[in-house]
Amino acid sequence: MPALFKYGRLVFLLLLSIGPLTSAALPYSTFLSAGFQPAAIATDSAGNIYLAGSAPSATNSLQTTAVVVKLNPKGTAYVYQRVLGGSGSDSASAIAVDSAGNAYITGSAGSPDFPVSPGGQLATPPAGPATSTSGGVPDTRTFLVKLNPQGDVLLSEFLGGSVANLGQAVALAPNGNILVSGTASPGFPVTSGAYNGSASSIRPYLLALDPTGATVKFSSFGIGGSSLATDAAGNIYMSGATVLLDYPTTPGAYQTFQPVFICYGLCQLGFVATNQYFTKVDPTGSKLLYSTALGGAGQTTNSGLAVDAGGNVYLTGLTYASYPYTVPDPGTPQIRPFLTKIDPTGQKMLYSIPIGGAGVALDAGGNPYVGGSYNNATTYSIVPGSLAPPGLPLGATAPPICQVNNITTVSQAYVSRIDAASGNVVTTMLVDSSNLSAIGIAVGVAAQTVWLTGTSTVDDVPITPGAVTLPTITPATPGPLLGAYLGMADFSATPAAGTPQLSCLLDAGNASRLGPVAPNQILSLFGTNLGPAQGVAASNDTTISLGGVTVTFNGTPGALLYVSSTQINVAVPFNPPVNDSFALAMQINSANSSSAVRQLPLAAAVPGIFATLSAIDAGCTGAAPVSPDVYVPFLLQNGAPNSCSNPATAGTVLSMFLNGLGGQIPESQTAVVPMVNGWPAEVVGVVANNSFVWRVDFKIPAEAIGTENEVVGLQVFVGQFQPVTPLGVGSRDTPPGSTYPMYIWLTP
Repeated sequence: MPALFKYGRLVFLLLLSIGPLTSAALPYSTFLSAGFQPAAIATDSAGNIYLAGSAPSATNSLQTTAVVVKLNPKGTAYVYQRVLGGSGSDSASAIAVDSAGNAYITGSAGSPDFPVSPGGQLATPPAGPATSTSGGVPDTRTFLVKLNPQGDVLLSEFLGGSVANLGQAVALAPNGNILVSGTASPGFPVTSGAYNGSASSIRPYLLALDPTGATVKFSSFGIGGSSLATDAAGNIYMSGATVLLDYPTTPGAYQTFQPVFICYGLCQLGFVATNQYFTKVDPTGSKLLYSTALGGAGQTTNSGLAVDAGGNVYLTGLTYASYPYTVPDPGTPQIRPFLTKIDPTGQKMLYSIPIGGAGVALDAGGNPYVGGSYNNATTYSIVPGSLAPPGLPLGATAPPICQVNNITTVSQAYVSRIDAASGNVVTTMLVDSSNLSAIGIAVGVAAQTVWLTGTSTVDDVPITPGAVTLPTITPATPGPLLGAYLGMADFSATPAAGTPQLSCLLDAGNASRLGPVAPNQILSLFGTNLGPAQGVAASNDTTISLGGVTVTFNGTPGALLYVSSTQINVAVPFNPPVNDSFALAMQINSANSSSAVRQLPLAAAVPGIFATLSAIDAGCTGAAPVSPDVYVPFLLQNGAPNSCSNPATAGTVLSMFLNGLGGQIPESQTAVVPMVNGWPAEVVGVVANNSFVWRVDFKIPAEAIGTENEVVGLQVFVGQFQPVTPLGVGSRDTPPGSTYPMYIWLTP
């Protein structure tokens, strides 16, 4: 990432060729809470949004409690927040909502004291958190909870008899019956006439209760899944993944079950993998209408199921090897998504494309939507070069600086709209983030709107003005937590010509995604229609209008350093006004067209070092090989960069540049501590390079010098030992919250 010194200022000029953005808009986006991990999402006919999942126990970091939240249709307020659980570990896996706004939640209860309704216990409680069955399976029970529109518990009960089982899916039949499915140990109770695949192994189950939840209509063992759906006739569809090779298939099935394995360590070790399947059964749960496997030569998992009015089935999930795509297999990354459409007989594949993996949903017109995560999924077979960032998902465009690079960005979520007849991707909306994994989607009440939920270890997802957040859930032990993301894609929105469209917001010093920002921090904004076609650089540090562009923070203009149609470099005002939530609403005004693009939390300081994404040059004699996916700090030695060919010696004074220190360093934050090869370096000067950037001069300690030319690590801390960004966002090398490795070349 080249840097440019001009007029005494350090400014990044990244001139990119950017294609048109997707036509989908992101009218709502927020980071709900650190500690809440959603597992399912649903909407009702009024447009309210429901999330179900889990959060860490406040008393035991190894345990969780089930959590359900309901938001109003605009996502601006909570209708209720409900915690469900006891003294053990409990989690919610699925949620369904009826036409009256009652929510039905199922999941896994490990608490013997999980609260149940009087007389509502259709199974024995689990024995407790420390117990397991003879097969080593945790002794849990499926729970079913019904909440009224205000969040009051109408029904809470255990299901599944006295054997270990857990709930994974819930759906409502046209006649009002409640369908629950999951996984159970042998001995799961089966009603007369229901399908019974009893065996001596763990298998799926499917049961139906009457609308009150008091009576079991049927209970079957041997069929079921992690996803459920019904058609207008009441037929039940289920999908999932299993290691079983004797899961039932029907005559003429699309595919039979074959042994598959996952291997790692150059395939010297491995384990049995799963096959995807889908099954259709009649409304009584007694007759298999069809059942088939569907996968490739390696592991296949299922994460979503939808059925249209004609009985066509849509399946989505992940494949860990080959898959029967009807388009060319992209081949990389090793773990790839799929969206597959099967005809009403369950025997013919209509199309299958590499997209999705995080839920599929149909709107009222039968248009399919699919959610997914665009990332470099973990590989099990270690192959050189297999960890390179993959290409964008089908139908998406984004500037290269905004894409996954496995350093500042390791995972982004997306929603795609698919043409039902052809399987072509109509458009895809990417969510600007550094480590966001999609979990599921649900269609909104407005036409062509889709809600997306997921998890992130970093609070740098887009936050739109007016969006709600949850208080951080405090775990029993500190550390990075998965947090809940919620966003809405509007595929009907077509921005007016010339309207600024934002792709990503980055720290100008090191291309990290923006979470909280600090006064006087320089930001880099990337997108389209942001400014003039020909880039313009400012001649001073106080320019607030440049090339017809202004950027305001709660109405106060920020200093502009560079503007073009695809990039803006702007500094947060030194004393920006803040609202009650201590946040800044940033707005771009360009060519008489304005667009409110992001709400940004404000912090006193967000220290970051000016760095590049360049690879370490290990070509010098004696230089140790270093991973190419590292940050190299922008360091100067007597005006020339420190490098393999220009190493430092003991006592050499090097300079680095810091952004995001809040404009003026208070006396309490003047302690900048560089650590070279583990040894503290003496800071000989901290001076303002300009109004926004501080230069730190430090001396290489003699203790850090070895006996040969080498490249050594550098860490930088500011104030109360606050590590300087870039920080890890959850890559394969750097855990969330830790500093990325930065390097200095030394010579004796």
